[in-house]
Amino acid sequence: MHATRRRRLGVTLVELLVALTLAAIVLGSATSVLLRQQRTAAALGSSVATDAQLRGAAGALAAELAVLSASAGDLQAGEARDTALQLRSLVTRGVACDDGIGVTIVADDADESPGALDGVVPGVGDSLWWYAGDSTRRWRSARIATSDSVTAPCSLTSAPSRRARRLALGGADTVPSGAPLRVTRQVRYAFYRSGDGSWQLGMREWIDATARFAAPQPVAGPFVMRSGESHTGFRYFDAAGNELPIGPGGVDIARVARLRLVVLIAAGVRALTSDSIVRDSVDVALARAREIARDD
Repeated sequence: MHATRRRRLGVTLVELLVALTLAAIVLGSATSVLLRQQRTAAALGSSVATDAQLRGAAGALAAELAVLSASAGDLQAGEARDTALQLRSLVTRGVACDDGIGVTIVADDADESPGALDGVVPGVGDSLWWYAGDSTRRWRSARIATSDSVTAPCSLTSAPSRRARRLALGGADTVPSGAPLRVTRQVRYAFYRSGDGSWQLGMREWIDATARFAAPQPVAGPFVMRSGESHTGFRYFDAAGNELPIGPGGVDIARVARLRLVVLIAAGVRALTSDSIVRDSVDVALARAREIARDD
C-alpha cells in the first residue's frame, strides 16, 4: 500500500510529455508574438525614415523652386539633368533706397527698415537683379563686385541715416530708387556617392573666390540609385504635362514648367522579413508655370 502511494506521487512519462508539449506551445506563441511586434516596429521605423528622406529632399528643392522668378533663365542651361540640377538660388531681397549708377544702397535688415534686406547678406560674385520700371518691364541683372556695410541715408525712411548695405556692380547700370531687388547665387543639387559608399542628395554653392562649386553639403539620403526599371533622379515636364526628354545637353529649360523628384529607398515596409525598395516621388511647379496659369 505504501509502495503504491509512493508511485502515485511521481509523474508518468505520458504526463511529462504532455507538460513539455504544452510549455513548448506557450513559449512558441509568445516568441512568435514578440517577433511580429519587433518586425512591425522595425517596419514602422523604416516607413518613418523613408518619409523623412523624401521630405528632406523635396523640401529643399520646393523652397528653391517656389521663389524662382517668372523671367526665363532661373534654371541653368545644360545643367538640368536626370541626376543634377543647377539653378539660381535666392539669397536675399529688398528695395533700392536711391538712384545709383553702378551701385545701389539697400537698408540693413537689423533696423527693420522698409525694403530692408530679407535673408543672407549678399556676397561678391552673387547676381543682383532689379526690376526696371521702364518700357521693357523686365528684370535686369549684374554681378556684385563688392558688398559693404555702411551708414547712409535712405529715401524710403524718415531717418537721416540708417545701417545699410552698399552693393557695387560690375558695370555702369542704373538701379532706380524703389526698385525691387533680388540677389541670387548659383547652386547645384546633385546625387553623389559619399565617403561611406552611400548615395546622397547634396547641395553645392558657387564660390566666386575659387571660381568653382564648394564641396557638396548633404541634404537627404541615403538613396538607392537604380532598381529594375526605376531610378532615383529628376524628371521634367512642360506646361501641358508632357515629360521632356533629357539629351546629352540636359533638358530644354525654356519648356520646363514642373519638376518631379523620384527617390528609391531601401526600407522594410512591405516585406517585414527583409528589406524592400520603396519608390516615392513629389512634384513641384515652378513659379513661372503658376503665373502663366493665373494669366490664362
